Amino acid sequence: LLLLVVPLTAHAEDRTGTISMGVTPSYAFISLEGGQAEPDGGGAALFLGYAITEAMEVRLSGLWSGHVISATDKSPELLLQVFNLAVIFSYAFDLAPVRPTLEAGIGLLHQRLGDQAVSSASLQVGVGADYSVLPWLEVGAVFHYHAFLQNPNQLPVYFDVGPRITFRIR
Repeated sequence: LLLLVVPLTAHAEDRTGTISMGVTPSYAFISLEGGQAEPDGGGAALFLGYAITEAMEVRLSGLWSGHVISATDKSPELLLQVFNLAVIFSYAFDLAPVRPTLEAGIGLLHQRLGDQAVSSASLQVGVGADYSVLPWLEVGAVFHYHAFLQNPNQLPVYFDVGPRITFRIR
C-alpha cells in the first residue's frame, strides 16, 4: 500500500554512519524431533542497526513468536514461545532501488514450552530485499534460519519470514 502512495523513485545514497530501526511482523515455524507436527505461529522482530559502510551494517535484533501445540490424549494444549536476541551482520548489494541482503549472526535462542525451557547460543542466517522508498524509509521482506550453535542441523530448528520496515536516521 505504501508503494502505491509514495513516488517510486530510487534514493540511492551513502548510508555510512546512519542508524536504522526496524520491525518485522513474522510468520514462524519450527521443525521438531520425532516427526511431530511443525507448529507454526506468529510474532515480531525489532532491530537497531548501524551502517559501518555503504554495504555493511551491524544490528542488534530481538524476536518473539508464539506457537500453539494442539492438545493430545497425553498432553493439554500448550504455547511454545521462542525468543531470540542476536548480533547480526548484514551485507547489502546496492542494485538501487532494490537492495538484496545477506545476513549472518550469533545470539541466544530461548524456547519455552509450558514449564520447560531451553536456552543456547544460536546461529542465524538470512536473506532479504529492501526497497528505498524515501532516504529515511525502506520496505522489504526477510527470511531467517535459526539453529543451536553447538549443532546447527539438530532439531528443533526455527524459521521466520515476513515483511520488514526500516527507518534510517543520519
